[in-house]
Amino acid sequence: MQKNPIKRLRELLGWNQATLGQAIGRSWQSVQNYEAGKRVPPEVIDKLKTLAAQRGFADVALELSSEEWQVRRVFHPGEKLISQAQPRGAASRRDPGAPADRSAAHELLDDVYDSGNLEAIAAAYQNLLVLARYVHLNRAGLSKKRR
Repeated sequence: MQKNPIKRLRELLGWNQATLGQAIGRSWQSVQNYEAGKRVPPEVIDKLKTLAAQRGFADVALELSSEEWQVRRVFHPGEKLISQAQPRGAASRRDPGAPADRSAAHELLDDVYDSGNLEAIAAAYQNLLVLARYVHLNRAGLSKKRR
């Protein structure tokens, strides 16, 4: 597996995370998160591409321009997306709480984990953590309202 291009750029420059963070207007913690596979905002990608090109690392700039690093649609809690995600050959479903849709969601997650792509696995896990916190907070809020 190829190294994260942000980490590769930082190492090629001989910089630590704090120095790269200063160069792109972010904290060292943000750089650490980007290197760990967290979503990188488009304006940061642009700064990193510019920095890479200016310093003679066109290969890194090109990699950061690839589709893999493009920001895609962000999904928000409460959106009914599972009905769009179906296992191969499945009929269209409307109720995301239906047992068959749970199977479809599990199959999608299995596909991500079975891929062996560590960045995809890390992203899936981070998204699950966010969703679990959202669910737990909503449950806690409902419990307080019922008292």
